[in-house]
Amino acid sequence: MKKLIFSAVFAISFAMSAFAINPNNVDDKVLKSFNETFAGATQVSWTQVANHYEAFFISGDVKTRALLDHKGRILQTIRYYGKELLPASVADAVTENYKNKEIFAVTEVQNKYGTNYRIVLKDQKQYLHLNANSKGDIEVAKVFNRGDQ
Repeated sequence: MKKLIFSAVFAISFAMSAFAINPNNVDDKVLKSFNETFAGATQVSWTQVANHYEAFFISGDVKTRALLDHKGRILQTIRYYGKELLPASVADAVTENYKNKEIFAVTEVQNKYGTNYRIVLKDQKQYLHLNANSKGDIEVAKVFNRGDQ
């Protein structure tokens, strides 16, 4: 789980130092790599993050952020989706342990440390944020009382 926490800190630190750039200012190697890897991406916007480029785009119905280095290598992807795209092994572990809660949203972080998930569950009273890995290991990150009920 330490890798999961490091991944989250890595993603947040890059996001906080980002600024938007014109796609014409993105290095050709980066654009070529992006277009080959994410063919069919729509609504693409670019930011420069320290010495890296970050693309935010839609692929299918999935919102995605991809962090690429100046050589076009993908360092990390962050995907935002619902329960239908969550791998079965992870979804089964969540539903088995939290039977009375609904999977509300999923954030998937994939980088050199592997694939990890931030899963938001909800019921009538609370939102429950879980950290999970691809093996189905789960830990509670935060619990919030719902203010919309």
